[in-house]
Amino acid sequence: MQIGLSMSAIRDFQTAAAEACANTVIHGLANDPSRILNVALAADSEKLELTLLEGGDPFDPEHVREPDLTSSLEDRPIGGLGVYLMKQLMDELEFNVEQGVKRLRMAMFVAMHPAKSEG
Repeated sequence: MQIGLSMSAIRDFQTAAAEACANTVIHGLANDPSRILNVALAADSEKLELTLLEGGDPFDPEHVREPDLTSSLEDRPIGGLGVYLMKQLMDELEFNVEQGVKRLRMAMFVAMHPAKSEG
C-alpha cells in the first residue's frame, strides 16, 4: 500500500514515532520488563497514524517545559526535546489517560504533506 506522503514527511513521522516509543519505554515503563507497551500503526489514503497505549508512570505532556533553543548545545541539558519534536513534526498529537492507561495518538495527513508525483 502506498500512503502518498512525501519522503520528508515519512522521515518526520519516523523521528516522532521513535521519540515517542523511546520516551515511553525509558520514562513511562521505567525500563520494567513486566510493563507492556501496545503499539498500533494505521494507514489509509488520508493519514498515517501511530497509537501507543501503556499503563506506566503518570505523565502529562502539557506540563513539560518548552526547551531552551537559544543556548548553545554545550549549555543545554541532554534530553528534553521529545514532546517538543513530536508537536513540531506531527499534524495531530493527542494524549489522554483512561482507567489508568495512557494513550498517545499522533497523525500525519497526506493532504498536508503530499508526495511529489513522478512523471
